[in-house]
Amino acid sequence: MDLKNYSPKGILSVSSVLSLEALPSTDILEILSEALSLKKKTEYGESIQLKNNPFVALITSNRLGASRLAFEVAASSLGANSITLPIGGSNIDSFLSTPESVKAISKLGISAFFVGTLMKKDAFTLSESLKSLSVVNACIDDGPVIALASLLTVYEHIGRLSGTKACFLGNVTKHENLLYALSKCGADITVVGEDAEELFENCKQYSDVKPAIDPFVAAAKADLIYVDTENEEYFLTDEIMAAAKDDCVILHTVPASASNDIDEKFLTRTEEFLSDVIANMMHVERAIISLIAKK
Repeated sequence: MDLKNYSPKGILSVSSVLSLEALPSTDILEILSEALSLKKKTEYGESIQLKNNPFVALITSNRLGASRLAFEVAASSLGANSITLPIGGSNIDSFLSTPESVKAISKLGISAFFVGTLMKKDAFTLSESLKSLSVVNACIDDGPVIALASLLTVYEHIGRLSGTKACFLGNVTKHENLLYALSKCGADITVVGEDAEELFENCKQYSDVKPAIDPFVAAAKADLIYVDTENEEYFLTDEIMAAAKDDCVILHTVPASASNDIDEKFLTRTEEFLSDVIANMMHVERAIISLIAKK
């Protein structure tokens, strides 16, 4: 399914966004379409304020301050009332300390909770407790929000998602949401360095996903290369980059400078793409808030 030809409905089929494995392809395109639409309206000076001024909350233990800012800017730009609740470590259970507090939270009129803790399971735990409320998994390491922000960045740089060629060098199981996002939008994906057979089989129903041994073959004509590896054979070198397209998008975990798996020659370029991803988290979260408010 191609984002360019997708006709948005203006509403999500689900109330919570916990993983992209569970999120229908149409909802992925719905969020991306809404993000692009709101972005364009803002550029043209059009109002994007929501009429009902919903309350949205972020529960976070996030080390990345930019992600907290992204949420607060996303909410305020829509006229939503935002609340940020920092918790120590990733102990979501302390937030859900008693049955009474859970019931009280459900009655406060909060439209959606964004969970940006260090544990992927925290958003699922909160959703299970607050069944009547919308919960969004905003985990920075491998959550739906940053995966969709990566997808939006690729689309803005490449101009398409369907038919793009993506290459993963290294630990793909640490980035399941991005793999599902790319496959559900029709990208062809080659993975070098990790054989995740069950994950590949799940994604193959949406697009071509296959393992490879040779990084040069995997990177050939690639539109996107994601690097996350400890194996020197799969480090992003000048030789591997030469096999990819000239305008290839390079993505990495944040911060890229803390790792040595990217040649210094490409570090500045990678950091520029990552800055777009982090900025696009705001646009993705804004789109999700807008769609949940409509629902």
